[in-house]
Amino acid sequence: GENGTMTPAAREAFARALDIEPTDVRARFFMAEAQYQAGEHEAAQAAWQALLAESPADAAYRAMIEARLASLSTQPEASE
Repeated sequence: GENGTMTPAAREAFARALDIEPTDVRARFFMAEAQYQAGEHEAAQAAWQALLAESPADAAYRAMIEARLASLSTQPEASE
């Protein structure tokens, strides 16, 4: 989508990918991103934390997940 926002169609595609392969890291990451953009911040945070907990210590994508979690925790509740 424009400005990096997740479209409903994209979210649906990731949901379908997860139906086929529930452990798909990429699909899980972007599904959490879709939840986050939809305002479901707690669900997104839980999904990213679960993904991090299950990922190998040397996985290249861990940094990306950690960055998303860090941005969640530093975000003010009310955005001006």
